[in-house]
Order: sequence, then C-alpha cells, then structure tokens
Amino acid sequence: VAVAIAIIFHSYWALVVGTLVSQATYLVTSYLVVPFRPRIVFKHMREFFSFSAWLTAGQIVNTLNWRFDHLLIGKVLGNAQLGYYTFGSNLARLPTREATAPLTQTIYPSFATIRDDPGRLAAAYQRVQALVAAIALPAGIGVAVIADPLVRLTLGEKWAPAIFIIQSLASVYALQTLGSLVQPLGMAKGKTRLLFVRDTQMLFVRVPIIFGALMLYGLEGVIYSRVFTGLLGALVNMVLVKHFIGVTVLEQLAANGRALASIAIMAAGVLFASTWLPAANDSVGLAWQLAILVPLGAVLYCGSSFGLWLSMKRPDGPEREILNILGKILSKVRHG
Repeated sequence: VAVAIAIIFHSYWALVVGTLVSQATYLVTSYLVVPFRPRIVFKHMREFFSFSAWLTAGQIVNTLNWRFDHLLIGKVLGNAQLGYYTFGSNLARLPTREATAPLTQTIYPSFATIRDDPGRLAAAYQRVQALVAAIALPAGIGVAVIADPLVRLTLGEKWAPAIFIIQSLASVYALQTLGSLVQPLGMAKGKTRLLFVRDTQMLFVRVPIIFGALMLYGLEGVIYSRVFTGLLGALVNMVLVKHFIGVTVLEQLAANGRALASIAIMAAGVLFASTWLPAANDSVGLAWQLAILVPLGAVLYCGSSFGLWLSMKRPDGPEREILNILGKILSKVRHG
C-alpha cells in the first residue's frame, strides 16, 4: 500500500497510510490465527491498570527520549544534517533489530511462565540473553566495520557523511543487547514501575548530555554523546537485571564472554584486511571489497566462537543452542 501510494501520488502520506494499514493487518490477522470474541469485563481492571499504566508512561518517556535529538538537530543544524543523522541512525539499528526480533518477541510469555521459580528464571535469562547477543553482536558490529564500502556502493558518495554515524551507532546498538532483555524480564516480574523509573532517569541523563554536546561540537558531538549514553544505558539495564533475578553484572558479562571475544577478533580482522585492499572508487571495486570482507568476517566470528567453545570443553551456551537449531532444521529437510 505504501509503495503504491508513493508511486501514484508522490506524497509522504504513503508512510502514514502504510503504517495504519500495517497495524490493521496485524489486528485482523491475530484474530484469524487465534479466534477470539472480545467482551468488556472489569474483574481484573485494577491489576490491568497497575501493570499497563506504567508501561504506557514509560513508552511516552521513551518517545521523548529517543526523538528529542532529532528535533534539536533539525532546529540547530538544519535539514541536511538531520537527514544524515536520521538515515544513519535508522540503518545502524536495522541489523540488530532484524536479527533478534523473531527471538525477542517470544521472550516475555516464556519468562512469565516461570517467574515464580527464581532459579529457572535466572538460568533462562542467561541462556536466552547469551543467544540474542551472539546473534546481535556480529550483525551490528559487522555492519559497522563494512559501513564505508556498503554505503558508497548502495547509496553513493552523497551519503558518505552518514558512514561515521552508522559505524558508531551500529556498534552501540549491538552492545546494548547485553542488557536489552530487561524489558520483558521486568514485565514478567510485574515490575513495570521500576522500568518506568529507569526510563525517566535515562531521559534526565540523556537530554542534557546530548544537548550540551550538540551545542559544543555539533553533529559529531551528538554521536559521541549517544555512544556514551547508550553504553551507560546498557550498564543500567544490567544492574536492573541483578535487582530482578540476582545475576550480577560480571556474571552477565561472563555469559557473553566468548561472543565478545569473537566479535573483537572479527572486527580487528576485517579492519586489518580492509587496509590491505586496494582503494575503490567505482561500484565494481566496492562490490569486490564487500565480497571479501563479509565472508571473512563470518569466518572469523564463527571460527573463533566455536574454537573458544571447543577449547572450553563445550559448555552450555549459544553455540550449543545454534547447533541444536541447525540440527533440527537439517532433520526436517532430510525428512521433508
């Protein structure tokens, strides 16, 4: 629908109508998949509002938190800088979000079923979070290290100012997954008020830091301030996880140790290889760069991950989860 309206009317209303049609489609499809005839009841109204009111308030705060910088940049620096910033930020978020969305969407109901068993909940959180990070880290940081040839090839030199933005923010988005599952965890524990308090605190931290950086250093200052506040937010989330289930920050980092080490090896290897490749100014040369760097990054990450896993005598972790998933897929293909 959005594409059709854009082609026919050449109007930004394509974005608005496309969003509305998308949400309506989700609603209708949900009732087709799980037939349900709604009716108004007030039996659990108090419980419902005590849970959802804080989530709603937190969503409002988050909207202010993650959109005010766009308003500031547009007002202070103008539309061109705003365009680079918006595009770079959206593209930087894309790989991490798309790589982990199918998994994270199922986390809340899974946590909710075992919320009264602290030991199982803590183990499940560590298990799922490590798997999410093992997927998100190579997706986000992988895009960061190949952002230069990727942007120049697909979008052209006019979008070169967005490269630094993508490199910086894609890495931060990936690292933030180390504590990103605190949201469904807090919801499962019924601690939505604490999630709102966290969101409000981060709003009062981010606004003055980003505003000051913008006034002093322009767009580059905004990017550096977002890197700082993003890493700070990840730390705050990990501290909140400790409050919810008793798993310390060091224990959370240890569960992701192999993924963090492997991603460092991957990033260093790809960046080192890119310095040895001949400079490319045309689409053929840029395509060759990507054809070399992308497989190299995949080999370095997967090889180092499984190498570390084997050297540690195959402990439980994302490597075992991935092997089990691949095994089930291969089994279905063979018997399909």
